[in-house]
Amino acid sequence: MNINIKDYKSRWDYMADRSGVSRTADLTALPTEFNIVGTFIGDWSTEVDYLLKKYDGGRGFNFLDKLGTNKNNIRDIPYTHELDQYDMEYSGIGIDYKFAHKIDPLKMRNEKDNIPTLWKMIDWFGFTGLVLPKIHIQYPGQVFPFHFDDLTTHRNNSVELSNMDTNQELYARVEVQLLNWQYGHVWGIGNTYWSSWKAGEIMWHPWHDVPHGTANSGRVARINLQVTGGCSLDTISKLKSNHGNIIL
Repeated sequence: MNINIKDYKSRWDYMADRSGVSRTADLTALPTEFNIVGTFIGDWSTEVDYLLKKYDGGRGFNFLDKLGTNKNNIRDIPYTHELDQYDMEYSGIGIDYKFAHKIDPLKMRNEKDNIPTLWKMIDWFGFTGLVLPKIHIQYPGQVFPFHFDDLTTHRNNSVELSNMDTNQELYARVEVQLLNWQYGHVWGIGNTYWSSWKAGEIMWHPWHDVPHGTANSGRVARINLQVTGGCSLDTISKLKSNHGNIIL
């Protein structure tokens, strides 16, 4: 199928078609598969508290301002900006609404010496090339609508299709929960859910063709470490396995 972004108003429709996934849910489909890679064992609570305090609870973002500002302090505009705005307005979401908050990769790298346990997690995956670690914080009342990942930074914020679109295992994104699951913490993956996790639990699914979204209808923040990077065959094999408890 020849996909041209100029033929689309909606990011959802564009990325569903680009991924070869139905735009609407198949009510007869089997549950979407995802993998629990293992569970990190250690104490990172002081490091998380340090980051939250230093960076004032993270920077709020949505589809339109997810990239933040560049080194010249100019806001980076995602190449899907018009499609993203259409989807938000179609869904009745104000363009200033924040889906979650995050501590960006540059800040994480600047704090490397102050977050040694979190950095052991990041290094464990063996990602190559541009490795982007982030802390995501979703506060009560925030919703991150269902979407397909795009790895916008890794594709240089370009509409051009690349080998990452035909071989999604060249890259991977993993999620590590930093706190125990609490009532109201919702993480949808395709037509199923990840829930009841323990602090340190690692989840992976293919990034290109698995829609997902999150919400916090609970009483406390949900905090996770997200890491994205290039993959060797060994890295993908690691992510498809289960390693049980991983002592840091």
